[in-house]
Amino acid sequence: MSPMGHDYRPQSDMDEFWMSQALLCARKAKAVDTAFSVGCVIIDSREQQIVTSGYSRQFDGNTHAEECALSQLEEKTREHLVLYTTMEPCSQRLSGKKSCVQRIIASRIPRVVFGCREPRIFVECNGADQLKQAGIQVDFLKEFESSCLQVNSHLIPQT
Repeated sequence: MSPMGHDYRPQSDMDEFWMSQALLCARKAKAVDTAFSVGCVIIDSREQQIVTSGYSRQFDGNTHAEECALSQLEEKTREHLVLYTTMEPCSQRLSGKKSCVQRIIASRIPRVVFGCREPRIFVECNGADQLKQAGIQVDFLKEFESSCLQVNSHLIPQT
């Protein structure tokens, strides 16, 4: 376990593929000064196909990527679903809306994979820890961190 409390795990070929799909979604998000640009795909691990996807501000109301993807998820067995998101799911929202962590826990999706921790620009996030405490497998694909942060270069100075 890392000092930040997140499990670092080398990606499998499929994790790499699905995170690249989430990055494509993140690039669809219009850059704004008040929020991150994030992409999300939810896949069925048995069939290896996307069930739904989303990106930041896809729908009206300052919607988050995970929120958009989950809102399109049909009611079905969730035990084989995996949620890939370019940024650690939010544990708190300044808007007062339900956090993405709360939505994921309620969805009963058993595994979440993310590409970068949420930078401490707007709130202090502990989404990965909250998901783990709820019994959800959480994997941080550190190899994707720079790519996921680059999508947010409008907020994060590149070094």
